[in-house]
Amino acid sequence: IIQPTVGWVSIAVVLACYWILLRRQLEAPFADMRSGLFVAMAEWAAMKVKQLPPKQERAWKPNVLVPVEEAGELRGELQVLENLIRPHGMAKVFGLERGDRDDGFSETLSDLALGLQDRGVFTDWTIIRSDGFAEGLTAGMQALRGAFFRPNITFLRMPDTRKRAEEYRRIIAAADDLGVGTMIYAPHPTAGLGQRAHLNVWVRDRSPDWRISWDIGNLDLSILSAYKLARNWDASLRLVMVVDEPSQRPEAREFLTDLTELARLPETEIVVRAGQTHSGRSFALER
Repeated sequence: IIQPTVGWVSIAVVLACYWILLRRQLEAPFADMRSGLFVAMAEWAAMKVKQLPPKQERAWKPNVLVPVEEAGELRGELQVLENLIRPHGMAKVFGLERGDRDDGFSETLSDLALGLQDRGVFTDWTIIRSDGFAEGLTAGMQALRGAFFRPNITFLRMPDTRKRAEEYRRIIAAADDLGVGTMIYAPHPTAGLGQRAHLNVWVRDRSPDWRISWDIGNLDLSILSAYKLARNWDASLRLVMVVDEPSQRPEAREFLTDLTELARLPETEIVVRAGQTHSGRSFALER
């Protein structure tokens, strides 16, 4: 306080002591000063964020909710989850358990979550007991609505039965009410994700209104996910649209060109074809 030189020397001594203690890798059964400091900072930041508007489009990053009924389901999806989430997103592994089972499900789930953590993806996990897949997942999404880091994507696997497809309808409707997107993972049964060199984003026919507005439909998640995968895979990106009439091709191409410019999609190929369309829209990987 009296002399600046003494103050700088004191700071240097404190930092040196701190560095020496870190090098010793001491294990303390209680919390230290760092945890209390970080918790205080996190609480202050959380309160400030809660006072801001709920939607933060400019700060979007993938926070993925991954429901798991069997631990083996997650092993085949670690790679695509890693490439979808890295480097700034996070994964919430949500174990769905029926009855009082004691087969090491929680331990296996913890190991798989740590596997994602080792790949550079911040991951936490929890288990909820429920009598049904749709009921348990919907209850979990509703409970996480008030969380500070709430999921914005629900990661589902391609349904293999009619019953599961009907459950997906209820899950997607509940996710839409909560403002959560839904992604259905459907790899090729033999080729898997293929060479991961090209990504196709299929865009629904927008006729007769070709204007780009804030209400662009559910196209945001497809483009954001494709962009993330293209960056992490070093792959090329392609927007594909099929129109009913050949005369609509110039308008469709202009629409996709404006979309790539507004979305800041670099080096994106545009493909427009004329033919029979359908009411759905898909997001697919070119194999």
